[in-house]
Amino acid sequence: MTVRQELGRAELRHLKEAQTTQTTTLVEVLADTLVPLLPRQLKGNSQPYDVRGMVVEIMDKCVTLANVMTAEQFFFDCSIMCAGDDSTDASIKDGQSGRVFMCTFPGLGRKIRKGAEIVLVPLVKPSVELESIISTMRQSS
Repeated sequence: MTVRQELGRAELRHLKEAQTTQTTTLVEVLADTLVPLLPRQLKGNSQPYDVRGMVVEIMDKCVTLANVMTAEQFFFDCSIMCAGDDSTDASIKDGQSGRVFMCTFPGLGRKIRKGAEIVLVPLVKPSVELESIISTMRQSS
């Protein structure tokens, strides 16, 4: 076991109580946000949407994934691209050009052992907006 794995697991032990409280609060906020966005039910006998149940299920999966990734910090690596970086390793919307203006979603990679060295294999590329988005926004104003 590596030092990073042990640090991740120690961090989880300290976060358990706060994590439960924060998850409950987030479920309430998300459910309250989503309910007004859903269409009203047209038939009187149709079942109501179980928004809270769906949000709880999604949040449980998200928290479980985050906990596993935290506990296994040695194996996973998150990366955020900085403004001005070259965009060759990023997910870009069609028609954009230039350097990175803003990273909108981090990248995720998995470390694997290849022979004697550890190699980072990208799982999800970071999503970015490029500098050309500024001129596009100005033209549409």
